[in-house]
Amino acid sequence: ILLGNTTLALSDLHEVLKLNSRHLTGRVIRGDVYRALGQMDQAMEDYARVLSLDPGFAFAYYARANAYYQLKEYTKALADYNEAIARNQDNFASYNNRGNLYAKLGDFDRAIADYRRALYLNGKDADLFYNTALTHYRLGSTDSAHYFLQRALGLNSRHSPTHRLLAELAVEARQDSLALTHLDQLPDFVQADAELLLLRGEILQRLCDYAGAERSFRRLIKVDTNSVEGHWGLGNVLLEQRKDSLAAPSFRHVLNLNPTRVDAWYSLAYTYRRLQLLQQCLEACNQGLQLDPNSGLLLTERGLVHFIEQRFELACADWRRARARGDTRAAELLKTSEACN
Repeated sequence: ILLGNTTLALSDLHEVLKLNSRHLTGRVIRGDVYRALGQMDQAMEDYARVLSLDPGFAFAYYARANAYYQLKEYTKALADYNEAIARNQDNFASYNNRGNLYAKLGDFDRAIADYRRALYLNGKDADLFYNTALTHYRLGSTDSAHYFLQRALGLNSRHSPTHRLLAELAVEARQDSLALTHLDQLPDFVQADAELLLLRGEILQRLCDYAGAERSFRRLIKVDTNSVEGHWGLGNVLLEQRKDSLAAPSFRHVLNLNPTRVDAWYSLAYTYRRLQLLQQCLEACNQGLQLDPNSGLLLTERGLVHFIEQRFELACADWRRARARGDTRAAELLKTSEACN
């Protein structure tokens, strides 16, 4: 089991139970292997068989509670965790997992109480400190969250959930460099996790490391080809690097996935104008303005196309509409353009 060979483990457990069908621990562990393999009916049969043989066997209640939790049958899971704890108050894992269930149900005070009991029983488990920190974070107590996260790192300096949460806390505190330091502790996880790749890309973009951000967004799109935010981020960092011809397809991807994003229509229009593709720019502006007729950005952009093509009356009309909606760039264009005065 520890080596991850569930097939061999299951075979060995079958042999154990052939020799002794009343081997309670062996049957519970076989149930856990079935559960790990997604064979929930067989797992439940094993747990039920153990409890029929010994209705007071705490380990079976604990194992079945974990199965109910996995099945999202939270009421049954809570009842079994309570039974497990009533019969064995020294199993820290029962308190930890019941704490996880309370947190899932939004009962954070009870979750923290269970985590504290689990920590009293076993203060050497980084997961316990992380779970406690996460619950304090959800309650809005970032100082307490930081304290327990640092305790988790003291036990396991490579604890990936802890570094992940610390990165998110650093972003919230506008400490992007610190957030990046924590993400750098998770190279393997970051390369396969769409959320972490997006977070890393956005951080690098804010730090003006556009080449690094581009790599993160491209990796994200390999992990999730339908990531709207991945294509959106890639388009923006390509623009920052003056890779306009590559940026346009990225914004097109965004709009293929979500054609109602007005900001993507604007970015596409802006990119087309930089590429001197004025007709495509005009079409993108019109598409976006169908969604939001009051978009100052799109009105200003369309006005620029009109102005370049010497349709001054149309340009000034668009800029006046944009200025009325608070667009400062349109106001400046109206002020400096002789055709509009």
